[in-house]
Amino acid sequence: MRENSERARPEKKRRTERSPSMAEESDDRDLFCLLPDDCLAHILIFLPSPKDRCTCAAVSKRWLLLLAQLAGKDSGTARAPPRFLHGTKATDIRLAAMAVGSTHRGPPTEIHIGASTVSDLGLTAISPACYSLNTLSLWNCPFISDQGLIAIAKNSPKLSYLRLDKCPLITDRSLRAISEFCPSLERITLLNCPRFTNPGFISLFSSLPKLAKIRISGTAIGDGSLAAVAARAKRFPLGFLSLSLCNSSGFSPTGFKLLAMAGNLRSLELRSCKEVDDAFFFFFSGQAFPKLRSLVLSKAKITDQALSRLSKAATELETLELDQCHEVTSEGLMAAIGNLSLSLKSLSLVDCNAVGRAVEGETDTCRRLLLRSVAIKRCARVCDEFLLSLGRKVARLKRVELVGLAGVSDRGFAGLIAAARWGGLRSVELSQCSGISDRSVAAVVHVGAGSLRRLALDGCDGVTDYGLRLVRLFCLGLVELDLSRCGRITDQSLRGLEEMALQGNLSGLSLKNCKGLSAAAVAAIGRALWWCDLIS
Repeated sequence: MRENSERARPEKKRRTERSPSMAEESDDRDLFCLLPDDCLAHILIFLPSPKDRCTCAAVSKRWLLLLAQLAGKDSGTARAPPRFLHGTKATDIRLAAMAVGSTHRGPPTEIHIGASTVSDLGLTAISPACYSLNTLSLWNCPFISDQGLIAIAKNSPKLSYLRLDKCPLITDRSLRAISEFCPSLERITLLNCPRFTNPGFISLFSSLPKLAKIRISGTAIGDGSLAAVAARAKRFPLGFLSLSLCNSSGFSPTGFKLLAMAGNLRSLELRSCKEVDDAFFFFFSGQAFPKLRSLVLSKAKITDQALSRLSKAATELETLELDQCHEVTSEGLMAAIGNLSLSLKSLSLVDCNAVGRAVEGETDTCRRLLLRSVAIKRCARVCDEFLLSLGRKVARLKRVELVGLAGVSDRGFAGLIAAARWGGLRSVELSQCSGISDRSVAAVVHVGAGSLRRLALDGCDGVTDYGLRLVRLFCLGLVELDLSRCGRITDQSLRGLEEMALQGNLSGLSLKNCKGLSAAAVAAIGRALWWCDLIS
C-alpha cells in the first residue's frame, strides 16, 4: 500500500500543474468585467472613505458612473460652491466626477451649464447628489432632453430657481415633472424653448405654491396659461406673482382680461409682444390689476386712450416703464400721471418718440405727485418745456436719469429738480446731454448737497473745473462720480478730487476718455486713491 501511495503522489502533483500560457491568460483577464452592474455597485458601497471612492472612479468610465449613482447615499454635509461649466469644460464625465466628489466636498447647491455637449447621461449621473440643489441653469444645451431634466427634478426637492435657455429638446414632460417633484420652486425662466406648449404651462402655473417669478421669452403662450396664472389668486391667496413675457404670442384680449382680474399679480412685463394694442385695454371700465405695483410695456401699439384706461383702473400702480411706445403723446402721459398721482413713484420713458413736447393748455397744479424716480432715455422730442411741466408736479425726487437728450438744457433740468430738496436727492445721471453745463451742476449741489451719493456726467462737454469745484466743496457724501468724456476737465480738478476723497466717502471714479487730463495726473491720483475703483 505504501508503494501505491508513493506512486500516486507524483500523479496528483501533475494534475495541479498549468502551462505558462494558461497562467498568463488568466492573469490578463479582468474578472470585474464579468460582474453585472448591480453586483459591482454593491461591492463599491463598502469602500471605506470618500478618497477611496474618488480613486476608484478613475479606473474606468463604468466605475465612475456607478460611483456617481451611489453619491446621493453618502454625500458630505458641507455646502459645495457654485459650479459653472461652460464650453469644453462641460462634459458628461465632468458631471459624473462632481457627483463622486460630493461624498467629500458636499452636495452641489448651484449648477450652471452652458454652450456644452452635456447630454442626458451627465444629468442622470449628477442627479443622485442633487438633493440640496437650489439653482439649476442650462443654456445652449442642444443635447439635453426630458430624460435628463426629469432625473434632476425627481432628486431636487429643494430646487428654488430654474433657468432654461435654448434647450430645443425639452418638452412639456419636464414642466409636469417639475410641478410634481419641485414644490420649493420660486423662480423659473424659460427662454427660447420652442417645444413648450399651453398644457405644460398650465400644469406648471396650477401647482407650485411658492412660485413668485415667471419669465417666458420666445415661446407661444395661450389664454389658458394666463387663466391659470389668474386662478392662482384663489388657490394660493397669500402668494404674489411677477410675470414677464418677452417676444411671446398666442394670447388674446380675452386671456388678458382674465389676467387683469388676478388679485395676486404684483409685477407685469410685456416686451415685444406684437399682439398687444388698444384692444387689450378696451374692457378696462372699472378696477383692473387690483394689486399690480409695476408695469413695463415695450413695443406695445397702445395710444393715449389705452394708457388712460389703464391708469384709471390700476389704482395701486407704483412703477411705470414705457419703452418704444411711439403712439403715446405728452398729453396722454401727463393725464396718466395725474390719474396715478396717489400711487406712482417711478416713471421711465425709453425711446418714446411722441413724448417730449410741451403740453398745450396745461394748468399749473399743486405739488401732489409721489414721484421719487424719473428716467428719460433717448426720447428725441423731450425739451425744456416738458421737464418744466413735469417739475411743477413733483416735490420729492430722489433719482433723476436723463440720457441722450439733445434738446434739454440747464433751464429744463434745473426746473425739474428745483423742488427735489424736500425728498433728498441721491442719484443724478446726465449722460450724453450736450446742453448740460456748470449751471446744472450748481443746481444739483444746491438741491442735494448733503444727500447726493451718485453723480454721472458722461459726455457733458459743458462741465468744467468750476462745476467740479462746487461738487468738491459741498458734496462730501458722494460715493460715485462719473466724468467720462468730459473734455474740459483739467489736471487742476484731480487735485481737488483727491482732497475730497480723503475727506469723504468717494469709492468710485471714472475718468475715461477725458481729453483734458494728462496720463501722469491720472496715474498719480490712482496711486493716491488706492482704495478707489478708478476707471481711466
